[in-house]
Amino acid sequence: MTSLLRQGEGLITNPHHVILVLGALQLVPLHHLTPTVYQSAFLAVHEALFAIIQCHPQVMLNAAPSFLNVFYRLVASIMQEGRQRGDSDTDGDVYLQCSRLIERMYSHIAATAESFTTLSAFMVAQYVTELQKVTLRPDVKLHLTEGIYRILDLCVEQDIKFLTAGLQMGVREVFNELYSSYTHYHKAQRQGEDKYTV
Repeated sequence: MTSLLRQGEGLITNPHHVILVLGALQLVPLHHLTPTVYQSAFLAVHEALFAIIQCHPQVMLNAAPSFLNVFYRLVASIMQEGRQRGDSDTDGDVYLQCSRLIERMYSHIAATAESFTTLSAFMVAQYVTELQKVTLRPDVKLHLTEGIYRILDLCVEQDIKFLTAGLQMGVREVFNELYSSYTHYHKAQRQGEDKYTV
């Protein structure tokens, strides 16, 4: 499926066929798998999403919600698999690699902002809702945080107000903590880089 998608709009001319692929990706199991099977399933879904975002820009204008539903399954699954455990973690590299791919996908989503700008607050809300449920391993959390910072870059002041007012109490605290670290570390650094570039 992914190799077909990589042929781009020259081969798959009907946008509905790409939306059918997104529907099929929703059904790929990502829970209760061994690390090796999890990694191959995760990579297969990620590569298909990557092919869609790279090779089917016209579809993305209408299919962004479907795309995000599939991507959210990847985010939620890596948060479950990448949580801190009491036992020694021999499979950490699998989950660390997957968290790097999530960070990369957030960057690609942010780069195609016209499809996702209106959904950026929604993406942040999904992220902090999942984050409130787990304690992530620091190395996994680092990549996911860097990724969600890119989506926060798309959020306008109205989005931030919406998130602050609309999230439930515990989730709002997680968001406030995330937004505070975003403004302190990422936003300040980015503004410094912009100033330096000018």
